[in-house]
Amino acid sequence: MIRDILLYMNKNYVPKFNLPLVEDMQYSQFKHHVIMNPTIKERLVSLLIKEILQEREGEVIEKTQIRSSIQMLIEVCKNSRKLYE
Repeated sequence: MIRDILLYMNKNYVPKFNLPLVEDMQYSQFKHHVIMNPTIKERLVSLLIKEILQEREGEVIEKTQIRSSIQMLIEVCKNSRKLYE
C-alpha cells in the first residue's frame, strides 16, 4: 500500500510541483542520516577495508556481503562514485 501511494505521488504530485522523485529523496535521506553518520561511516569503512585485506592475505570472506555493501554505496550516489571512493 505504501508503495502504491509513493508511486502515485511520483506520477501525479511530483511533476505538478516540480519536486524531486520520492526515490531520489529516499536515497538522499538514507545517505545523510545513515551512511554519513560519523559512527556508522567509520565502522562501515573499517569493516570493508578489513575484509578486503583479509581476502588479499588469502582468507576466505563473504564476497556477497562486500559486493552488496559496495553496490549500496554506489546506488546511494546515483550519478557519482564519490561516496564509494
